[in-house]
Amino acid sequence: MKRHIVLVGLPGSGKTTVGRIVAEKLGAAFVDVDNIIVRKMQMPIAQIFAQHGEAKFREIEREAMATTLEGPPSVISPGGGWAAQEGELAVARPTCLTVYLRLMATTAAKRISGEGSRPLMVGEDPVGKMRTLLKEREPFYLKAECEVKCELHSPEQIAAQVLKGAAPDGTTLMLAPDATIIFRPQTLVKPPFDPLADFIPVAHVGNWSLALGVHAGLPAKTLAEWATWAKASPDRAVFASSGVGGSTHFFGMLLGQAVGVPLRQVAYKGAGPAILDVVAGHVPATVQPLGTLLAQAKAGKITVLAMSGKQRAADRRRCRPSPSSATRNSAPMPGSESSRLRGRRLRRWRD
Repeated sequence: MKRHIVLVGLPGSGKTTVGRIVAEKLGAAFVDVDNIIVRKMQMPIAQIFAQHGEAKFREIEREAMATTLEGPPSVISPGGGWAAQEGELAVARPTCLTVYLRLMATTAAKRISGEGSRPLMVGEDPVGKMRTLLKEREPFYLKAECEVKCELHSPEQIAAQVLKGAAPDGTTLMLAPDATIIFRPQTLVKPPFDPLADFIPVAHVGNWSLALGVHAGLPAKTLAEWATWAKASPDRAVFASSGVGGSTHFFGMLLGQAVGVPLRQVAYKGAGPAILDVVAGHVPATVQPLGTLLAQAKAGKITVLAMSGKQRAADRRRCRPSPSSATRNSAPMPGSESSRLRGRRLRRWRD
């Protein structure tokens, strides 16, 4: 990575969320310019606007951004108004890849509703104000080198599209799970990128097993017992996944087919919320990487009934839980020999 990556777009477009993911995948630092300003001024952004006015804030913002650009290459999230200041994108261009995260005004307004921390969005009619901001700022945003449409895409997918726009010079590496590169693009009519044409696989970093975990209070203690219970309770034949179109989604559906149970997915935003709802009894089961379930399984709050692959985890050199009952009764998922994988992918070189 030779240049900074600067994300621009409306408030609520996901610059901070996507920026953190991009930085993680690149092993680079993430810089939130608003946080730098807050630390320097010792007051929230809204208070700076109220006490000093927008003109003074833009001056402080410009100085903070200039200092950041002098540092080592990083992923930068400036405020939504930075790029809309005349000449700022032109100044940044020699040292930055600028990416416009494009989002509809209605979606952006909905995302930040109730925050109360956006000084230009305070008051009535947030959608109308966001539309005004978009009309004023989009001519500047469109000067960015790359544009990523954010509607209907997860932050992981948006991050992959940002990295797709990086210079194909061999210096940008992405660490990504299979869901980002393989599964999710195949579920879209118009995928945002071609995994084979836009990226080059460089190395396989590791793999792990997926597992079916159920609430410890269920009467089922084996996969066969759970299948019988699910058939007898079709209204509860559901499982929590980490999101639509990922490996936990597909493995759950395949497991249901294998045991003859028409399972329904409940999509969550990540493994953490899904597991917590299983522990609380709101959802009876979840499919997750085995490692994320072990702590709750060892605590007796989740029972692991099945996992991907041919062998029990206790017999695997790469995934050995303690010799407790956490996975003792678990069975290989019928018809499943796959494990999830992570790999490094290089931005494809184009002549």
